[in-house]
Amino acid sequence: MSSQSIPPEERLRHLEGHYADRVTAFRQRLARLDLSRVLIVLLDIGKNVHWATAWTASGLELVRPYRLPTTRTGLTQFIQMTDTLIAEHTPLLVLLGHEPTGVYHEPWGRALMDHYAANLNGQASPLMDYIFFNPYQVKLARQQTHLRHRKSDPRDLAAMLDLMLRGLGQPAFLPSGTDLLIRQEVGFIRAQSRLLGHLERQLRQQLDRLWPGAVVNVNQFRKAHPHLPRPTPIIQTRPLQRDRLRVLLAHCPNPYDLQTMSDREILNLYRKHTGRAGPTLLHTLRSWVNNAVLLPPDVASPLADQLQRLFQQYTATETLIEDGRGRLVPLLSQTPARHIPAIPGLGEMDAAAYFAGVGSIKRFHR
Repeated sequence: MSSQSIPPEERLRHLEGHYADRVTAFRQRLARLDLSRVLIVLLDIGKNVHWATAWTASGLELVRPYRLPTTRTGLTQFIQMTDTLIAEHTPLLVLLGHEPTGVYHEPWGRALMDHYAANLNGQASPLMDYIFFNPYQVKLARQQTHLRHRKSDPRDLAAMLDLMLRGLGQPAFLPSGTDLLIRQEVGFIRAQSRLLGHLERQLRQQLDRLWPGAVVNVNQFRKAHPHLPRPTPIIQTRPLQRDRLRVLLAHCPNPYDLQTMSDREILNLYRKHTGRAGPTLLHTLRSWVNNAVLLPPDVASPLADQLQRLFQQYTATETLIEDGRGRLVPLLSQTPARHIPAIPGLGEMDAAAYFAGVGSIKRFHR
């Protein structure tokens, strides 16, 4: 049977079995309480509008689903609603829950954790549990009674109520301090690395148009085409990491400019920016120029300007990534992940990525 044909109810039962320890402990806890005195407050988080509802664990709806703005006014209204319900029904336990939806939940989540800190830490009555629901589990719970796959805020609230009563969901976790800084830096580096890859593909494409044959792996070419003349590239591998090509991209992106430069001008250019240049470099560049079939000058000129601007963005992104890595290293020493780089083959970035991905150890308590 494929995973697509397994009914949602059966999948949820499987999840209950997977988290059996946590589910059993939750149900035993509820069994010791009067269900009418267990207050469940739920949120469906959106970008600009949230939905809220409230029930008792015995199945009594106290507040019908309604919309709230995501502003300070909306947060105040939600807290007032919750506090009013607590005052009126004197619950022994309050269960607060929602999905961790992207980044939209974080402002309210931190505000609620701060406002109800004493209740969450067992220092004030009533006790409160703050739960995050896995969006996949919410989807399964919704599909039990509704065949449509599209999200609907009131239906999602009903699905979350079902999950709450099953004991599914995880203790809410929002990183702070060093944990938060590491997660933010790792996310920033990943985003910049994706941008760097995108820019590299664009640069390689423009290089092939403007500097045809400048980047060729000669050994691979000769294996594939043993009877053709040996190509004369400027660089064979990893072109954007080689100073020989980086100098051209930054300071001489138009191949016609290289064609008209004297040997002395070429040597001075490279010595200024790399500190070294000699006859081998001149021979390589001249060989490529003599063999390349270039675009017409009127086409090459605007492409060269674009190529130079792309490379400037590429180098700026490289700098941002290196700066982010430099910020991560001292942060790791303050966490348990500081031991990971001692494992052969792993470095600081591996440790940071692992630590950021793990988050709260409570997530793995079954």
